[in-house]
Amino acid sequence: MSPSYMVVGNPTYYKNRLYVPVTQNVFHGPNKGWVICINPKGEGDITRESLVWGYEEIGACPASLAISDDILYIPGDNGILHAIDAGTGEKIWDDNAGAPAWGSALIADGKVYVTTGRRMMTVYDHGREKKIISTVRLDAPSYNTPVAANETLYITTQKSMVAVEKESE
Repeated sequence: MSPSYMVVGNPTYYKNRLYVPVTQNVFHGPNKGWVICINPKGEGDITRESLVWGYEEIGACPASLAISDDILYIPGDNGILHAIDAGTGEKIWDDNAGAPAWGSALIADGKVYVTTGRRMMTVYDHGREKKIISTVRLDAPSYNTPVAANETLYITTQKSMVAVEKESE
């Protein structure tokens, strides 16, 4: 029996392109997944004829992707955060966050936030150079996407919700 693939994370529309994470169920190996970029013009099934590029290195991925400044970020169940050029599909950099990441990355205030199932949140500088700003130990696993609103970052874990306000300058 061949493995089945599905879209679990939400497709993202950016600069007249549709970015779609395609994955296998994270509970059924061998846990493959990829991101495809589609030109959404046309009618009917445009999956193959409108394919712009595909990036096949993400592993299983239940998360949606985040895009800003032509950089697409997507974490995988294998714990690796991928930064991909949204125009070409080329890898810019990747980093092993050390544990499964099921929530989407959050881009806010020039930073990229990724939470994991091993009680960690990694904060990266948003950009074409990989730079880890900090790692934060959480009180429990987090399989969710952090949320930023009103100068406050909200992080949910299996035990709590934490609010971190931006420091006054």
